[in-house]
Amino acid sequence: MPPTTALPDVDDLAVEAPDLLGEVQALAPLIDASAAANEAAVTVCPEVVDALHERSLFRILVPACLGGFEAGVREAYDVIEAVARADGATAWSFMAGAIYLAVAGAFLPDEGAEAVLADRRAVAAGQVAPLGTAIAADGGWTVEGRFGFASGGLHSTWFYGGFREERDGEVVLLAGGLPNIIVGILPAAAVEPLGNWDVIGLIGTGSIDYRVPAQFVPGDFTFPLFTATPRRGHPRFRMGLAGLTCIGHSAFATGVARRALDELAGLARTKRRFGRSNLIDDPLFQAAYARAEGQLAAARAYSLSAIEALEAAAVADAVTPALRAQARLATTHTAEAALEVAATAFRFSGSTGLRNGSALQRCYRDLSAGEQHVFTDHNTWRDAGRLLLGVGPDTLLT
Repeated sequence: MPPTTALPDVDDLAVEAPDLLGEVQALAPLIDASAAANEAAVTVCPEVVDALHERSLFRILVPACLGGFEAGVREAYDVIEAVARADGATAWSFMAGAIYLAVAGAFLPDEGAEAVLADRRAVAAGQVAPLGTAIAADGGWTVEGRFGFASGGLHSTWFYGGFREERDGEVVLLAGGLPNIIVGILPAAAVEPLGNWDVIGLIGTGSIDYRVPAQFVPGDFTFPLFTATPRRGHPRFRMGLAGLTCIGHSAFATGVARRALDELAGLARTKRRFGRSNLIDDPLFQAAYARAEGQLAAARAYSLSAIEALEAAAVADAVTPALRAQARLATTHTAEAALEVAATAFRFSGSTGLRNGSALQRCYRDLSAGEQHVFTDHNTWRDAGRLLLGVGPDTLLT
């Protein structure tokens, strides 16, 4: 079946879903209580993974025709943010798995999408950075490569990879000069886990390295990264992988930062240094806390505004490079602002935040690690600036 070029009207795609935010809020005590166990195991503990699967929450963004909830930007944001308030590592693994599962449902050909989503406990991990190679073969591709940062990889059933198409030893280029990147998804048994996740933040995500040995991948389990259009599902899938990723990274950042401020506010009522009043009565702290609250609220509003604008354009089939740039810029800004908020909380927490086992310290470490991600690193400021100023090419497609 060829790709669907005209997706159904949004009014024909209403999905009756349970109270997804309520489901997550009910799970929050379990997620919170499991945070230390996640770090000890270097992966989200099985009890939490099972609870997410039991409520089908990994399918929050999956097309309804494949058993998903097709949540909109605002609902998905609220759900991921609520998980992040409970534990950053769980939220990071959850948002990565949910987004990658949705991408499989929306962009893979029929046979591949149905195969991936057939298992009610399906979840995907990996990366689509072009670190592997793909050579055209009859009915698909011969691929191989080594990849990293498979967040949630230790509980995933499928792994992604990004593969540069090569022909006669040369990389195949698209009309605009970009390499043709083939995104492939493989069953977990077809990849070799390499470990190598020894970090100071997001410890519980199990973001392992992995290798894809040379093998054949059927075309039904691949799509071209730069030229693919959604084959099924809500028109918002025209936001693309990057647009969906903006939801996840922004919601993760604001959720963890919110937890840091909540922890600090509770601590401030009793925290004091010798000979001083309680922290909550310190005018310097009061001013810093208010500034942090303002930073967080502004960053959250900016992200939601920019991402919802991209969603509206996707529904209208009117996505522009500028709208993509604004969503990516807002996400990067939010990641940085959230880290600054957590740094304020850590600084005023004194020895409480210094000690291992502190939730506030974990928030600071998780946001520090998350802000290092290539999706929100310093290069995205430059890339967005060049595009918005009209002096550079659109490098924000992915």
